[in-house]
Formats: sequence, structure tokens, C-alpha cells
Amino acid sequence: MQMDLNKLGKELHGEAVERHWVVDKGFRMQPEWVRLMFEIYKSQGISSLFRGISINYIRVVPMVSVSFTTYDTLKVLFNVESEGSGGH
Repeated sequence: MQMDLNKLGKELHGEAVERHWVVDKGFRMQPEWVRLMFEIYKSQGISSLFRGISINYIRVVPMVSVSFTTYDTLKVLFNVESEGSGGH
């Protein structure tokens, strides 16, 4: 049985508590994402946590290349020198 920490905090202290924390069966407070990671790990295995990461790595290379090229081109176009370049 999961209990939202907001509700628990209001009941115990009469004040709002951080919204994305949950209290599990053992009454341990943990962020919601930690609980979800453990649930995914238990139900689908460790490989499910990394599903889709390879395509994201493949996607990053062209994105970063375009970003650096655009940055360098605009620097030259607008005649801007980098800090610490010493006028080189």
C-alpha cells in the first residue's frame, strides 16, 4: 500500500510536504522516481532500464556536431573572440 507523503505530512504535521516523495510499506521516504526504477527493475529486469539508450546516443552525435558548427560559424560571422583566447 502506497501512501502519498503530502497526505501523511498533513495528517501528522498539519503542513504540506514535498509532493514527489512517497512512503512505501516499510515507511521509508524516497523520491517517486526511485520507487519507479525499482518497480521497473523488479517487473522487467535491468535491461529495461536502458531500453532506447543506444538510439539516443546515435542521435546525439549529429545534434552536437550541428551545434558546434553553428556556434563556430556564427562566431566567425559576427567577429566574436572567445574569452581567454588572448587575441589568437
